[in-house]
Amino acid sequence: MQNFTNEFQLPPTRVRTIMKSTEDAANISQEASLMVTKATEMFISELAVKTFKNGKKGNLLKYDDLAEFVSEENKLEFLLQIIPKKMSIKEYLEMAAKDEHDSEESSSESEEE
Repeated sequence: MQNFTNEFQLPPTRVRTIMKSTEDAANISQEASLMVTKATEMFISELAVKTFKNGKKGNLLKYDDLAEFVSEENKLEFLLQIIPKKMSIKEYLEMAAKDEHDSEESSSESEEE
């Protein structure tokens, strides 16, 4: 196999390390890691282009644009926890209080049964 590692934007060795960090991937061939590296680069590029086109006007790609695009695209749902929308501390505290209140209600309902 020819050496194509100079044609990558991402370091294939790092991608391979990430791939090996999962329990299910004990043996990963060099060809597989190179393919995943190239696929990851293509995914990131496509995500950036679509986010830029979908984003607010201007020539700058912002985190908020990316988070908004991810939240709107159903097929990108797997990224919601990785690229969440920004929120203020006040919004977070309100959400946490609501979650705590909801969990207290559900636990008291289960105790009544």
